[in-house]
Amino acid sequence: SQDGNGVDRASYLGMQGGVTFLGSTSDTGMVFQSGDGSATEKMRLTATGRLGIGTTSPDHIFEVEDNNSSIGVSRTGSNAQLLFKSNSVSSCGQLQVSE
Repeated sequence: SQDGNGVDRASYLGMQGGVTFLGSTSDTGMVFQSGDGSATEKMRLTATGRLGIGTTSPDHIFEVEDNNSSIGVSRTGSNAQLLFKSNSVSSCGQLQVSE
């Protein structure tokens, strides 16, 4: 059977304190939802290992987004990057540590 959001109840991993943890065997990865009544997605771990908070499709290894602006952590080769996006522009600024 399905919950009110159309999610198959068999995919639930657990539920505590109003937070629902959803798992999937598809490309979705793992979805974390919360809310009273109708749950909304808060965080997603993609099947490729990217973690997004406030975004369903993180562009970087770790990305936190709010109102179309975000901060991301990534790398190019073995060089670490801290990226800043604003108003959905792919990269407004970045800090990169090069060896």
